[in-house]
Amino acid sequence: MLNIVKTLLSTQLAPEVYTLLVNSGQSSTEALELIQEALRPEVDRNEDGKVKMEKIVLIWAEGWYHQEDVSFTSWDKFNATLREISHNQCGQGYDKVKFQIVWADGEEYTGRCDVQADGTDTNIGEHVLEFLNYLIVSPAEDGNGCQEFINTYEIIV
Repeated sequence: MLNIVKTLLSTQLAPEVYTLLVNSGQSSTEALELIQEALRPEVDRNEDGKVKMEKIVLIWAEGWYHQEDVSFTSWDKFNATLREISHNQCGQGYDKVKFQIVWADGEEYTGRCDVQADGTDTNIGEHVLEFLNYLIVSPAEDGNGCQEFINTYEIIV
């Protein structure tokens, strides 16, 4: 049905397509959702159909790493930087790292991880999935929409 709506929109105005959809038995809500979906720009997806990550921004980090707003286009390269921060940390404890992940459709996730001196918390995909799964199962938190987020967006572990 979506492909039909896209084809119709290529030759007709949205109000005309809306009328056609409603007259063919679609509810007003269904017709509007189909038109909105058809007008939404195509986004880059992986082989599983999930929206690809566009970039990960290291906003800031404690400790010796003084670069801010550094963008990475690879999960592996960002994780390598987290491991570098971990290996160059002096003593016990952790360095806080604030980051933002941006996906191809513009969706953003901003968070903070605690990179441990022993190398713990140096996989950003694992960190994000653990947090989202915590929200899903925690009775004290509102995990509404987290499973849909996991199913929609590429998160590489």
